[in-house]
Amino acid sequence: MSGSVSTQPDDPPSQECQVVSPNKGTHAKERQARQTEKIQQQLKFFEDVTLGDVTIDEDNLIPLSANSASRTMVQGIKGVEPSKIGAKVLAQICRFLKLNNYNAKSKLVMLGMIGERKKNEHLEVKMYNDDFVVPATTDARKKQPKQKKGTRPNRYVKTVPSTA
Repeated sequence: MSGSVSTQPDDPPSQECQVVSPNKGTHAKERQARQTEKIQQQLKFFEDVTLGDVTIDEDNLIPLSANSASRTMVQGIKGVEPSKIGAKVLAQICRFLKLNNYNAKSKLVMLGMIGERKKNEHLEVKMYNDDFVVPATTDARKKQPKQKKGTRPNRYVKTVPSTA
């Protein structure tokens, strides 16, 4: 048989390589749905977060994840450690805390912003104390009556002193 060429076709590739899961798209959809539900649960939990709920410790920096070199001073937000909070949820927390420029930032940068805000929590009250004084009476905040069309409020009407 030396020199004879086999006329048999090559063996077809094994069937194991060609098996495609018919539910491949549904697995991704289910995973996406679970992830979205998890984010919604976290957002609902952090909906009423305040700076009082944030705990920081500048001396004891904790790692952002188990094998990460990044460390943050934020120890927890409402008792949840930062590594368990997703980036989308952290962005919403920054929004709830009225922080600016948090879009497209990493978790570490957002946590740093939250930590700095917590450190300087009472700074604006110390600097601008007169702006934060609440009026003693509620009359100043009372809603003014609606003006009729074409009229001006009394505070804009000029009064002419009488010459009597």
